[in-house]
Formats: sequence, C-alpha cells, structure tokens
Amino acid sequence: MEIYHFSFQNENEWHEKKWLLKYLNPLEQERVCRLYQDKHKLAKLYSLLFQRYILAKSQNIAPTSISYSFNEKGKPKLNSSTLYFNLSNSGKHIVIALDNQEIGIDIEESKNVDLDIVDRFFSHSEKVNIYAHQNPEKRFFEYWTLKEAFLKCIGTGLSKPLSSFTVMSVNHSTSSYRIETDEKHYFLSLFYINSHLPLGICSASPFELPSVISISGECLEAFYKNSDTP
Repeated sequence: MEIYHFSFQNENEWHEKKWLLKYLNPLEQERVCRLYQDKHKLAKLYSLLFQRYILAKSQNIAPTSISYSFNEKGKPKLNSSTLYFNLSNSGKHIVIALDNQEIGIDIEESKNVDLDIVDRFFSHSEKVNIYAHQNPEKRFFEYWTLKEAFLKCIGTGLSKPLSSFTVMSVNHSTSSYRIETDEKHYFLSLFYINSHLPLGICSASPFELPSVISISGECLEAFYKNSDTP
C-alpha cells in the first residue's frame, strides 16, 4: 500500500493554473470547466492531474496513456493493470492510495457541523461514542471519514446508507477499526495529516499503514512540463 498527499495554498489561482487543463482528456476538461466556482474548478483540476501523475509514475508510462473503466457507481479502475487506487479531496487537500486490491480512502477538513444529523447517519454504538467523546465534533468527523473510506472501498458510494453498518474499534484502539458485513470483514485505520485532518483507509485485508508521501505543486507542474519534451 502507498499513500500520497498533495495540497495547494491559494484557492484563487484558477486563472493562473488553467493552462494545465491541456494535460487532461476532453471529458476531464469538461468535468472541471462545468463547475461554477473557480476554487472548485482548481480543486478538481489538481485532483485529476495528481491522480494521473501518481498512476503514471507508478506504471512508468506517460500521463496521457492512463485510461480508466468505471463501475456502475462511477468508481474508476485502471485499464490494463492490476493496480487499484482511490482518491479523496477536501478543501485544498488531496490524497490517493494505491494497492494490489480494492482500497478506499477519505480525508475531511473539519468544519462546523450540526450534531442533530448524527441520528440520521450513524449506528447506535457510534452515536453513543460520539456524544460521550470530549470533542463530539472531532469524533463525528473521524467516524464520517472511516465510513466514507469503507463505502469507497466497496465501490457503492453513498448509495449504501451510512447508518446501515457500524465502525468498531479494535481492542479499544484509537487508530485501528473494523467493519463486519454478511460477506466479509474490512479493516480500517485512522490517522491525521498536519495534525488536524482526519484520514481514513479501508481494505479487505489487514495492512500496515505506510508513511504518507507529500508531493509539491512545483514537482507536479514540472512533471507535466517535462512530459511535453519529445
């Protein structure tokens, strides 16, 4: 398993950075440009570029050679490769996980949340844990991140209700969790990026959490500029 992290500093740089659109395919360019706010266009642009960058480097091929197929819920998979990947972004932060089996990853920028929605999205034991925590909002986002990572691992997205399964801690650990379904068990880990961003990872097999590798904006742009060289 490998995990990579990218962040950009300025949400107002869309017009300075949209030259990078040419490195995306026409469908991806359309996905970026149809967004209304410039900050969302920039975040989607970087997400797609970062994904192509990491996959191209891992496969040792040109970024334009990356092609995907999608399941019925829209989860992408690499064509002509056994590598699995999953990407998540929140605000200015983007993460991607690579593995040799299905994997899910989620990152969340904490923000003000109305805890009244806890009853709608969490199981009984999760609700008890959230309300008993010294920082309920923090615990809310930790559970939300883990549940999203699981849904992304199994490829259903939010079509499967968040309240239909329970995240359980392993031996009262603050970082290791599991989810039991009728078919199999899933294994999850929770940790923080920059001390305040909860990140959840989910896999169908036990795993050791690797170090997170950070990629700079300069490195990303240089990679694409160099891809222009014959």
